[in-house]
Amino acid sequence: MNIFAKVSRAEFTRLWEAGLSGTQIGDRLGISETSVRSIRKSFGLGDRRRGNALHTPETVEHVKRLWLENKSASNIARLMGPTWTRNMVIGMVHRHGLSEGRKTNAKPGAVAKTAKVKPVREPRPPKPPKPPKAAAPQPFDLSKSKTDSTAEQRAEKAAAGRLIIKRTIDAANDNSVPMIGRSFGQCAWPVGTPDRAADQLACGAPIYQGIEKCSYCLDHAQRAFARDITQPKPKENLERANRRWAA
Repeated sequence: MNIFAKVSRAEFTRLWEAGLSGTQIGDRLGISETSVRSIRKSFGLGDRRRGNALHTPETVEHVKRLWLENKSASNIARLMGPTWTRNMVIGMVHRHGLSEGRKTNAKPGAVAKTAKVKPVREPRPPKPPKPPKAAAPQPFDLSKSKTDSTAEQRAEKAAAGRLIIKRTIDAANDNSVPMIGRSFGQCAWPVGTPDRAADQLACGAPIYQGIEKCSYCLDHAQRAFARDITQPKPKENLERANRRWAA
């Protein structure tokens, strides 16, 4: 049998409007609480926990008056009764367009926010102009110099340079050995003028033992060092060397 045919609409509506709960109505009519909810929805009866589905004009006007008095939704729900909630009040306010007419009064003691004023920055001084780039250095011409004003002077200096080089070049002797084949204890002074660097010869004479870590024989060592190597080092030079070693 259909549950809706078993229940009288008038009786169900009377019990619902009388404030009976779903369990009480089910006990009176002999149906379950789930059936009570289904019948209530089919009959178009509002949920009492959320208020009636259709509010009367007097109810809407009363809520509107309270809302325009700047009462909160929670206060209005308490004034309307135990079946009202804050969300119900807010929903009614939005459905009836009451939110636009509400006055937003500032709370007592509240300080109005002032717009932040950005400080005005002073304009930066203009950057100084960059100095012009220096011209690229030109290659130095060795054939000319400020001191050599004539070709004769340049020729004299070139001849003096060749003489110095010639003095440092010794001819190969019987003791000469290839530079790359020289053994420890043989003089490393280059001799001869080979056509290739790989054919360079060394003096090959026994090295001078009077100086520590000397690579030349006595004759060539005297030409390599500025002081007289046969004499002991000056005392001030030893003191300076000791200070450097201590540092």
